[in-house]
Amino acid sequence: MWQEFPLGQIGIPERTTDNGCKVLLTTRKKEVCNKMGCRAAIVKVETLTEEEAWELFLDEVDELTPEVMPTAKLVAKECSGLPLAIITVATAMRGNGDLGDWTVALNDLTSFSKIIDGEDIVFERLKFSYDRLHNEKLRKSFLCCALYPDNYEILARELVDFWIMDGLVEGRSRQDELLEGQFILKKLKDHCLLESVDVWDLTYAEMSDGVKMHDLIRDMALRITSKHFMVKAGSPLQVLPSENRISKVSISPRCPKLSTLFFGGNCFLSSIAHDFFVHMQCLRVLDLRCDWDKENSRLRLLPDSISDLVNLHDLRLSWCTKLKKVPSLAKLVRLRRLELNNTAIEELPEGMEMLGKLSCLNLHVVKLRAKIPMGLISKLSTLQELYLGGIEVDKLYDVGSGESFANELLSLNELENLNTSFHCLSDYASYVGSSKFNGLKCFFLGVGQLCYYREFHLGPPPRATVKLSYPPDESSAQNAPFFLENTKQVEIDSFNDLTRLNELGWLIKDVRELVAFAMNRCNRMECI
Repeated sequence: MWQEFPLGQIGIPERTTDNGCKVLLTTRKKEVCNKMGCRAAIVKVETLTEEEAWELFLDEVDELTPEVMPTAKLVAKECSGLPLAIITVATAMRGNGDLGDWTVALNDLTSFSKIIDGEDIVFERLKFSYDRLHNEKLRKSFLCCALYPDNYEILARELVDFWIMDGLVEGRSRQDELLEGQFILKKLKDHCLLESVDVWDLTYAEMSDGVKMHDLIRDMALRITSKHFMVKAGSPLQVLPSENRISKVSISPRCPKLSTLFFGGNCFLSSIAHDFFVHMQCLRVLDLRCDWDKENSRLRLLPDSISDLVNLHDLRLSWCTKLKKVPSLAKLVRLRRLELNNTAIEELPEGMEMLGKLSCLNLHVVKLRAKIPMGLISKLSTLQELYLGGIEVDKLYDVGSGESFANELLSLNELENLNTSFHCLSDYASYVGSSKFNGLKCFFLGVGQLCYYREFHLGPPPRATVKLSYPPDESSAQNAPFFLENTKQVEIDSFNDLTRLNELGWLIKDVRELVAFAMNRCNRMECI
């Protein structure tokens, strides 16, 4: 605990001699114990003895050669018996058998001359592992993790994507960038600067790989970045930035070198000054999104100054559920990710056709008044992720234009993730049955008017799903591949004449990777 906290707020009764309630708390501050009424029962947790520290060091460093053993013992001793420092330093030196490197490490640890209290000892020992990151890219990637709130569990794929959008990771292709991002992630975990956790991935409705920073590691990162970062994520501020109870932003800050602005989680935000972004010409990442369980239902308009952020690569506005309009994007030609899902926009922003470098477009559950202009999707030729789920199929394309819609999708040679619907089976077959079809890694493909995701407001179902809202006949399937080879889930809806499931045996017999089969509103079903 970092400060006094009323236990009644989390349902713990006040201690009395009658109820026998006992509470154990840990803190680094004695004053917290005093304020919590623990004066008579404070137990000081001692640091490890020299023998215990050396044993822990050996466990973490794995093997040591006889030559470096004496120096390694001195390095372990410099960790002052602090377990987190021992683990961090030992991990940084793991596999290193060079006596010179060990000597340099010892000198680095003993040269710290500004020790004021125990906290400084801890931070300097933790910084040792940071200093052992062998290039500036690794260091910057690590420090950017401190932009997330304390104890925040970060999706690994989202973190890698952030590094890419912020320009920390650059490659000749998207695949090269992803591989380098994964390499950086592994290095940071190997150095004990990030720890692995399982995180619920809302996009794919499944548990996924994630990371988090130990609170002391994050504090160390914030010390390093104090001259370059402004981080108040999760703090109860009245001005700026992430996950605070901010209702208005009426300033126009001069931040010409600012590259990243995490402003998400501010669900009370209702207005932003029209000139707020005027002096942010270098901004690459702008995150204003909220979450499904903490949506922003107040922000209706964005300032026009967003239209001049010509270096912007990443714009996220998810779950701003009252946002009616987005300013023109015509000048944002470097934009690579645009998330407008679960907003109230009724028409696409102007200038969408200029976004020739866009790799991800998310329009999930957007209620458009007019159809998406034919030809727009094909102009976004670098798209790798396209989410159109929740948009009524009538707003995607006209009846009878299914082949044209399919051809637009087929023109996206780099497309890997797709979420969309088709009017009918022939339109669907025009896409998945085409010789130009390159396959998909993740998809939700719906067929029929009912496939507009009434039940998927939190995101799409498992990664590879096909949903049919009326039954095909067996003769029509002879030349039409109904399901992709990697389909994981099949859903049928309103098959009103279906009485026995085995009547559809011909339909799913070749789906080798099927793990789930769902039926909705098949009212005449008699036998499974």
